Amino acid sequence: LYCSVFWFGTLHLDLSRDMRQAFAIVNGTELPMNGQLLGGRFRLGPVWYYLLAALVWLFKGWLPIVMALAALAGTQVFLAYLLGKEVQSKQAGMVFAALGVFPSWTFYEQMFPTHVILVPALVMLAMVAAVRFAKNGKQKYLLVQGLAFSLAIHAHPTALIAVLPLLYF
Repeated sequence: LYCSVFWFGTLHLDLSRDMRQAFAIVNGTELPMNGQLLGGRFRLGPVWYYLLAALVWLFKGWLPIVMALAALAGTQVFLAYLLGKEVQSKQAGMVFAALGVFPSWTFYEQMFPTHVILVPALVMLAMVAAVRFAKNGKQKYLLVQGLAFSLAIHAHPTALIAVLPLLYF
């Protein structure tokens, strides 16, 4: 159900700019080292461009690319379940997952798919990794936490709100 909303996704100025960059990467005319400009001051990383380029190379069409983005963004429901399960119980995981499907601001972002749609999934992945690191101390979870959180911040700086619980764990 979550992914079905993406069928109505439309191309807008930000995504058309990003898709142009992805096509340039696939065609070999550009290999950007920086991403888009945030607030006219800070350069984000180019990971989003390369993700889109991989999808362009694989699918070569608008609808399959949007549906692949939907699948990536939709992992937030599964990750919400894992987070609730790790913190409390399977029942709490089910409640978290159910709440992740309800319409919210990020739900409406699906109409204009941009890098922002990946923020909830990346933050939840970082949270799951943080809780697992706190439980068993395996370094791989610390690495996953750092990578997911840095990608979330690059996707949108509102992910910074999660820094306090991450530091707690």
